[in-house]
Amino acid sequence: MASELSSADLALLIRAAKAAGLNPAKLKAVNPWSFQTGTAVALQAAVAELDPATAERLQTEAGVDLSLGAAAALEGVGDWTPELEAEVQTRRPETYQRLQAEALEAAAEQAFSGWHQQEAEALELARQYGYNSARLLELGHSLAARKAAQHLEQQQRQQEQALRDSTSWARGLG
Repeated sequence: MASELSSADLALLIRAAKAAGLNPAKLKAVNPWSFQTGTAVALQAAVAELDPATAERLQTEAGVDLSLGAAAALEGVGDWTPELEAEVQTRRPETYQRLQAEALEAAAEQAFSGWHQQEAEALELARQYGYNSARLLELGHSLAARKAAQHLEQQQRQQEQALRDSTSWARGLG
């Protein structure tokens, strides 16, 4: 049975055994997903932690299948439950990590989109109230008030720069 494991698999199993506090000399050189003993489960968890892709491949090679519910949820035709999520995390760690990364990216994108929408709405409110930040604060629009104040500060800086530019231009004439 050792022939089905590559040298990279064997090296990973040695690292996983040590990480799990197991003596590699007392373990068989077989796919740990071929067994469901306490030792095998500890080794499986360590392999999944160290190398999710290899763990997923070894599980598939050992014939560890997902439940119908987990397979359907992964394909988007079934509902996710905490139990199904735990099953995918255990039996398909690489897929689980990819799904987690995708969900995190989608959440970040949605948060950014929501923030951008709030910024645009605040700026529009500031415009509607003539950039009167005091009035916007009275109405409870603190973000719009900040936008109004920023706008007025920017306008003032531009006017000051235009005055400096025209003064230096006038000096150049005289």
